[in-house]
Order: sequence, then C-alpha cells, then structure tokens
Amino acid sequence: MKILYYAAVAFILVQFSFAGSAAVMTFRLGTDGSAANDVIFAFGKNITEPELNYTVSGEVRNVEVFTGAESLPVEVAKSEDASTIRIRLNKPADAIRISYVTDNVIFQSDSAFIFLSDVSLNASNISIRVILPAGYGITGDYMPAGGSVLTDGKRISVLWEMENAGAPVTVIVKFSPVGKSDFAALAAIMFAALAAFLYVYYRKKTREEFLRGFSGDEKKTVEYLATKKVGLQKDLEAEFKFSRAKATRITSKLEGMGLIRKQRYGRTNKLFWQKK
Repeated sequence: MKILYYAAVAFILVQFSFAGSAAVMTFRLGTDGSAANDVIFAFGKNITEPELNYTVSGEVRNVEVFTGAESLPVEVAKSEDASTIRIRLNKPADAIRISYVTDNVIFQSDSAFIFLSDVSLNASNISIRVILPAGYGITGDYMPAGGSVLTDGKRISVLWEMENAGAPVTVIVKFSPVGKSDFAALAAIMFAALAAFLYVYYRKKTREEFLRGFSGDEKKTVEYLATKKVGLQKDLEAEFKFSRAKATRITSKLEGMGLIRKQRYGRTNKLFWQKK
C-alpha cells in the first residue's frame, strides 16, 4: 500500500498558550496501528483558567489527566473528525499531564510503516519523542530534520528539541522490522558512539581538574610540553616571552612533580614530557 494518508494525518492542537511554558510530547507506537500518547505541560506559573481544551483528530480512548498525583475531571467532546479533551481545573496548577491512546495513526507503505502527525503545542520550549515498537528500526529519513536517534537497548526512538515552534510541526517517522542481528548491530553502534562521547567528556573533565592547581603561566607550559613531548627551554621562553628565571622556576616545579625530565643541552635545557 502506498502513502495516500496525508489527509488522514493525526492532528494535535492545544487551545491554550502561556509565555514561558514547556511541553514534552511522547508517542509510544504500537504494532496494531495505535499510539499511546503522553504530553506534559509545565506552565512556569500557577494558572487559574477553569477549563483547558486539547484537540486531537479522530477518536481517543483511555484518557487520563493529572496535575501532580491528582486526577482531573475531563470530558471528551467528539465531532465528525476530531476529539476535544476538555480539562477542568479544580484549583490553580503549574503543570498537567495528559495521557490517551489514538488508533489508526500508523499506516503501511510496501514493507515499511509510517507514523505521521501534525503537532501544535503552543509552548515556548517543546520536546517531541517518537518511540518505535520493540524490534523495529528507522527506515530512511524522518521529519523534522535534526532529530536525535536514541535507544535503550530494546526500543529505538527519535527525539526533537525545539524553541518557539509557532507553526504546527509535522512529524514523520518511517520504520520497519529488523532482525535480531541488525538490531544488535545498531545498538552496538549507538553504544560505541555513546562510549566515545563519554570518553571525550570525562577526559576533558579530568584534564580540567588536573590543570586546576596550576597558575596561568604554568598551565601554558604544561599544555605546551604535553603537546610537543620534547622541547627546548629556550623555545619555551620565546613562545610565551618568559624570562629565563621564570622558565627555570616553572620547569623545576614540573620536574619536582614528575611531569617532565630536564636534561642539559648546551646553554639551555631539553625538556621531556613524562606524564602518560
């Protein structure tokens, strides 16, 4: 079956807006064409509106709304092609969470499946995550561009972080089943990428902590010799315009710490970086 479903796209419209608010939208896709949806609104202040409206194209089921641990009364008003979740606030609230299930929002195209939704959340900061069913992987590109592909080792997801998305955001993810070996390979690649990031991050953090105990000129000398591995003290003096006395004092301190080794070389010293 080809993609002929743009007219039937799931549309989400939030009919309230507060400056400084944030919205976190999560779609957990099922293998039966349904999606379990969860959206959290943090308003940045207590709001006192007696009713908030949240509209979704098509029908919704299993609707629940909470502020904190408190369940809020809701009414679902159905029209010909949409459902409006009417939320009644019993008291001021600074955040709400809406959970519901929509059916028939995943369509098949040849051997792949397509999730498509237009989202208008009316928030200053927006996070949207689409979580694929277990055993499925992304096929081809997704929209919007710039999302991050993540995995917990069991399910793959795409995450978008946005600011001030005034116009509706079209979310499209095409996915298909993957074999165990394919999924394991993808998980291994993503794990390797995460490991590389952590290695660089903690190496940089360790380096910053290591340099914290040195003065500015001592840091320059450490970085210079750590890069060159072997150098002459006269070149160090010329590089940073150190006097001979200053260069001698700094290199003697580093030698005493076991970071370098000094060897007489004519009228200057040859400096050997020792730290691994």
